[in-house]
Amino acid sequence: MIDKLNKFELEKEWRSSLQKFTDKDLLEVFPEAKKVIPSKIKEWELIKNRLGKKIGDSLSSIYLLEANDFSEWFGEEVIRQYYFPELEESEKNMTRLKRLEIMISSKNKYVNNFQEKLERARNYPIKDIAQQKLDLRPSGSNFVALCPFHNEKTPSFYLYANSDSFHCFGCQEHGDVIKLTMQLHGVCFSDAIKLLN
Repeated sequence: MIDKLNKFELEKEWRSSLQKFTDKDLLEVFPEAKKVIPSKIKEWELIKNRLGKKIGDSLSSIYLLEANDFSEWFGEEVIRQYYFPELEESEKNMTRLKRLEIMISSKNKYVNNFQEKLERARNYPIKDIAQQKLDLRPSGSNFVALCPFHNEKTPSFYLYANSDSFHCFGCQEHGDVIKLTMQLHGVCFSDAIKLLN
């Protein structure tokens, strides 16, 4: 008996140590599931509709018998015990799959929307951002200014308007319009994207 208890406790401990996967984790591990979810929802809807029809037909049969109250109650209980577990399972699975479907579509919308905002931010003219805080002077097709990242007396900060990038030959700081916005305005990446949009 003690050996069985130890096995039970060990199994319980083992099960509690297993990694728990969220729906999001499972979708990342099995991306193929995204294509299957709509057809599975339809399958579970068919099962639910079939069960609903069977329950309705069975209840109609019971009520048509004009049996006493006990017989009606007993018939309803038999139907409840026989059909309802499968009906509840189909509803539970449909709800979970619909939640996954919504999660996938909203994630895709968010990703697409973010990608659009990121692209717009990257295409924002770097000169327009820089001239808000720096005294820019033309230098050929580029611009030069005192570097905002270190103290200097002669300009070594170059702005390349064609590529929307910058480089400081004094401190070696360089980057794109997003990085410059972050540095000049003291904001994080996402706030810089919002500013540039």
